[in-house]
Amino acid sequence: MATLNEVLAFPDGASFFRADLHIHSFANSHDITDSSMTPTAIVKKALAEKLSLIAITDHNEMSGVPEAIEAAKGSPLLVVPGVELSTSDGHLLCYLPDLDCLHQFYGRLAFADRGMDKSRCQTSMLECMNILDGFGGFSVLAHVDGAKGFEVEVPGNAPHKVDVMKHKRLLGIEMKNSSSPISRSEEH
Repeated sequence: MATLNEVLAFPDGASFFRADLHIHSFANSHDITDSSMTPTAIVKKALAEKLSLIAITDHNEMSGVPEAIEAAKGSPLLVVPGVELSTSDGHLLCYLPDLDCLHQFYGRLAFADRGMDKSRCQTSMLECMNILDGFGGFSVLAHVDGAKGFEVEVPGNAPHKVDVMKHKRLLGIEMKNSSSPISRSEEH
C-alpha cells in the first residue's frame, strides 16, 4: 500500500487501475453455483479482462485466496487477500496487506455454521474493523442498499452506526448494482 507521499510523487497525478475487489468462488461461497468459478479460473478471467487487481472475498471463508495468489504469480495481476464477513450488522469486505495477516485476522474472529449456506461471523462489524486495524487492513461496506447490506440491516441513525461509518478502517461503500467483470451474481 503506497503512502500519501508516494502517491503525491506521481508525476502525472492519480493512477487508475481496473479492479474487482468483490469476487466469490465456487465451493467457498454458497451463492456461486458455477463450478468453473475456481480461484485459478477467476485469475485467468481477470487477466483476460485486463484487470490489475482482484480479491477473492468469499463469505466467511478464505480458503480460495492462497490458490488465487499462486495462480497470479509471475503475471501483472495483484491478488489482494480478502474475505466478506456476514455480520449481524450487514456484510463487510475486509482486505489485508498479505496472506499471513489475513490468516491472523481471520483467526481472531468467531464464526457459526462454517461451510453451510447460513454461515455467519459472530464478531460485530465494529469489532471486525477494530481487529482489522491491528493488521493494517481496510474494509468496505458491501452492497449497503441490498440484501444483508448495512443500510438494510441497521436502518436509521443509531450512535453505533456512526461509529462504523467514521471508522478509520472503512475506506469504501459498495452499492448493490455494482457491476463485476468477473462474476455477475445478483445476491451476495
